[in-house]
Amino acid sequence: MTSSPKGGNSQPADPPVHPETVAYHGYLVSVDADTNEFGAWLPHVAVTHRGRPVALPEIEPVQPEWLTRAEALRAGIEYAKLLIDRHEVCEEMSKGR
Repeated sequence: MTSSPKGGNSQPADPPVHPETVAYHGYLVSVDADTNEFGAWLPHVAVTHRGRPVALPEIEPVQPEWLTRAEALRAGIEYAKLLIDRHEVCEEMSKGR
């Protein structure tokens, strides 16, 4: 909430929220989170490699919900790392054939 121009209740504005960004095995993982209609936090993961978006497969049919934004960000990063590791193994296996 921002200050009222008439001098009513004033509270400091919420600080800006930025996505969490992590470099992992040459990939750039960016995770943001927002709440659903029930107030649970859900991560949103974006991955790029050499500047190009990477479409990683979904491995969970139902996405877990988190109590805090920090938990959702951590979970999103771990999820992306797992998918990147699987993606790299699949690429290595296809090269070896």
